[in-house]
Amino acid sequence: MLRPPPIACRDQASLKVCYHDPCHLRFGKLRVHQQPRQLLGRIPQLELTELPDGPQCCGHGGFFHLTHPGSATAILEQLVVDFRKTGAQVVTTTCSGCLLHWQQAQVEDQHQARVIHLAILLDFLLEFR
Repeated sequence: MLRPPPIACRDQASLKVCYHDPCHLRFGKLRVHQQPRQLLGRIPQLELTELPDGPQCCGHGGFFHLTHPGSATAILEQLVVDFRKTGAQVVTTTCSGCLLHWQQAQVEDQHQARVIHLAILLDFLLEFR
C-alpha cells in the first residue's frame, strides 16, 4: 500500500497536538479512531501526542453534562490532569460538545492549551496548491 505524501504546512514551527476522541465516533458504528490521527500524522511539523491512559470521555455526552453536572465536571477535571501530562499546546476534536467542554475547562484556568476543531486546525496549518 502506498503511503500518502506529507502535507505541506504554512508554518515551519512544530506544534504539539492531542486529538480528543468523541465518544459517539469512537464507540458508534463507524468506530472512528485512527483516521484523524493518520491525517494529523501526515503533517511533518505537527507532533501528535496521546493521553497517558489512552482516549477518555470528556464528560459532555449529549445531556449528561446537564443531568449530572457534578459527575461531568469530575470527568473533565481528571481528563485535564491527564492532558496536562502530554505537554500539548493544542487539543483538537471533531465534536462541538467536546469542544465546548474543553473550552469550559480552559476558561476556568484548568489548562492553557488552544481548543480548536480539527477542520479549523487543518485549515490553519495547511497550504493547498
